[in-house]
Amino acid sequence: MDAEAEKLAHCCHVVNNLDAWRRSGALCDVVLEVGDQTFPAHSVALASFSGRLKQVNKRHCVLCFFQMFETAEEYREVPYHISLDESRMSFSAMSAILDFMYTSELRITFSNVMEIMGACDELIVPAIIEKCRDFLKTFDLETCLDCLWVTSHYQYWLGGVNKTVRQFVLANFMSVMNTRSFYTQDVAQLESILGDDELSVPREVDAFLAIFRWVEGEADMRVHFAHRLLSKIRYTYIDPDEFAEAVKYVNSIPSCRKVVLEAFQFYSAQKTVSFSTPQRRRGKIRQTTRETFRENEQTTPGPVALPRPSRSTVMENTVVVVGGLCETDEGPGVVGAQGHMIHKFNRGQNRWELLTTLPASEARDHSAVAVLYDNLYVIGGTNPQRASKEYTPLDTCYRYDPDTDEWADVAAMNSQRTYAQAAALQGVVYVVGGLGDQQRVLGTVEYYNPTLDEWTYAAPLLYPRFAAAVAVHTDRLFVAGGRTEPDVVSNVVEMYDPGTDRWEQLPPLRVPRSHAAMSVVQGRLYLVGGVDDKGRSMSAIDVLNDDNDLWEHVADLSIPRHDMGVTTLEPRLFIVGGRSTRDRRMLRGVECLDLERRAWVTDVAGLTAAASGFGCCSLTVPIRKNVQTLELRQTIPPAAASEEEWSTGTTEYSASESSAIE
Repeated sequence: MDAEAEKLAHCCHVVNNLDAWRRSGALCDVVLEVGDQTFPAHSVALASFSGRLKQVNKRHCVLCFFQMFETAEEYREVPYHISLDESRMSFSAMSAILDFMYTSELRITFSNVMEIMGACDELIVPAIIEKCRDFLKTFDLETCLDCLWVTSHYQYWLGGVNKTVRQFVLANFMSVMNTRSFYTQDVAQLESILGDDELSVPREVDAFLAIFRWVEGEADMRVHFAHRLLSKIRYTYIDPDEFAEAVKYVNSIPSCRKVVLEAFQFYSAQKTVSFSTPQRRRGKIRQTTRETFRENEQTTPGPVALPRPSRSTVMENTVVVVGGLCETDEGPGVVGAQGHMIHKFNRGQNRWELLTTLPASEARDHSAVAVLYDNLYVIGGTNPQRASKEYTPLDTCYRYDPDTDEWADVAAMNSQRTYAQAAALQGVVYVVGGLGDQQRVLGTVEYYNPTLDEWTYAAPLLYPRFAAAVAVHTDRLFVAGGRTEPDVVSNVVEMYDPGTDRWEQLPPLRVPRSHAAMSVVQGRLYLVGGVDDKGRSMSAIDVLNDDNDLWEHVADLSIPRHDMGVTTLEPRLFIVGGRSTRDRRMLRGVECLDLERRAWVTDVAGLTAAASGFGCCSLTVPIRKNVQTLELRQTIPPAAASEEEWSTGTTEYSASESSAIE
């Protein structure tokens, strides 16, 4: 038996014994109470998965410690009872969560996902929330409304899925209303759908008739809610003949006849009171013969009802750069206009555009950025006073919601830090190392829990460092290179396991490098650029071989660079801006490597100004409707490699002939 198989067998032995002891009640030091139901368990197993129970167990351990010394003669360990909210936790959900914690087995269906999410929201179990999120992404026409119902209740955890499924429902409403789940929808959800400007219907009267199809499903109770739904219809865009035909249909349903009068009242109000006329929906509405005749009679065009602006019409995952240093008229290296700005790459028009600005127009460089649940976190960094040469690392953090275009303050870090890096893993945001006050190199690691709005220290790095490359790969946190002192470049690679809260040292990099960046493309971890131990910018792109944890050289940038931004838009790796010691300047060019086609993508637009020291990530942001993604030219690298060579990373190639030009 090899070492890995032996290690796996050892872990299985421990977990299987724990599960057997849980079921028999042996060695259980915690009892979870849900109403009159009890669940014996082991605190160490619960704390491994549940953020809330981890905090409870910490307090319990401190209490037991003092109790043991105060009453040593009488002390006897008894299980600690934790009462859970019965309204948010069912017996079946609690059983399923415990089974997952001990065995990794979890069966999620549309019948139980709502109660499982309620329990996970109460206990804060990121691992199961991720599984629920992945399950809900598999919605189809029959299940999209059920998915929308679940995600709308837990938008904090499932906001991204909620946006996607809502767009699907609005775009396919005519098909959705013919599904069985349509007749079981809650009135509030249907009211929200009918009131949305993005609802796509061939004719507005179709939305009107959909109400009565829903009412007919459970008429005795739903008829009392009909007025709420009728108020969402845009009667101005229903032709009188169409409305008369629709009313005839409604009158044929005995249980709906009493609602006809209300429909007439809404119809008359919108047709006669011009200032209350709602805007036309974005979905195309067929023009009736009568409307066409009136338009032909007009000699001058009448006023056109324009759709209300909406930021959430179409969402796009794209590259975002945050703050940084840029060259301005004041000279190289000065924090100019971009220091407080956040730019996004418009993939449809191949250009960079302003997305938003940092709160209070606060300029930052070398801040850490991460994306968690479709929200952007901007963490620490420096707000330099170039005139006085002051160096001030920050501990403040902000969260940005691109859908609402709103910023929120979040709890400050425990330590001030700049030149740190951040990454999201298992429902929290980790920030690693950096420079503290008085340019002290930090080895501390802390993570932000968005539910508790607090930072907690994790196990420190084995080697304190700043300007390291950080990324999440195979549910682990990887840290590579960096500087252990201002003039000492490191080749050390460490891997953090959040389950054990331990760091493990891996084989070193091929060469020491700092100010590099890492990103995962198609399940493989790539390390890009940086500065070597002689102070020279590097062009090398290396990939981690997961079989032996060794780094292998696979490509070269056309321009050596460091302090740049690197992120992934599958299957492409974007390398943005930075500095080059070869050219002795900041860069504005963007290089893009398509790992699926094994080609460099050319003609990618450069930044609006040469810049470095900015945060860079991929983020889902709103874009205009009906924008087509521009297909950029691609150049196949010379001496194309075979699939086997690519999989092992043995082929090297250069972008010198095909990368974007500065």
